Amino acid sequence: MSHDPFVDLVMPAKQMPNQAFFTAEEARRVIAAANGKYKTLYWLAAETGMRPGELCALRVEDIDLLNLTVGISRSVWGGEFQTPKTRNAYRRMAISRQLADYLRSYFAATAPNILGLVVASFTGKPLGPSQVMRQELKPLCIKLGIFPKGLKAFRHCSATMMDQAGVPTKVRQERLGHAPGSKVTDFHYTHAMGADDRNAAAAMGNWLAGSTVQ
Repeated sequence: MSHDPFVDLVMPAKQMPNQAFFTAEEARRVIAAANGKYKTLYWLAAETGMRPGELCALRVEDIDLLNLTVGISRSVWGGEFQTPKTRNAYRRMAISRQLADYLRSYFAATAPNILGLVVASFTGKPLGPSQVMRQELKPLCIKLGIFPKGLKAFRHCSATMMDQAGVPTKVRQERLGHAPGSKVTDFHYTHAMGADDRNAAAAMGNWLAGSTVQ
């Protein structure tokens, strides 16, 4: 060829898919209608914004009910535990007093499993996010008249609630475990203040408080 056929080629802008997410009101309704370990799983997902694999790998020892915090140091994939791939995924964040009060009653009424997981399957193994979606969350959403979404939709719900509550970007980024400079959240060269983290948890606890009714 005597010329470059791609000189004037203009590629169309990449269209990012719309991420499914629960609104705060939908999350409240789902949590209120759920029972036992699934109520616990959904509430933790909506308030903390943990990734599905992090939720399923969470152990009782990771939750400090006295100081109202939860730590993330592992996840589960394909039924196997693994360490986070980035240092940003290792994190500890505040939880609301409402969630802590609920967790106390949940732990008191739930028999421990061999792996010490907060939520586990009937065999004591980690739950699978896709299994939770198919067998529990999807049927519940349909029953409530809510478009079915997966566990990750609670993560987007958490991010949205923090944004609506005016939580500083740095705090949102650290709670979600995003890497500095990521396209998901803006990066600020300051450390998150403890009070801001507490305010984030308190704001979401207030929004989700209606879910405490058994």
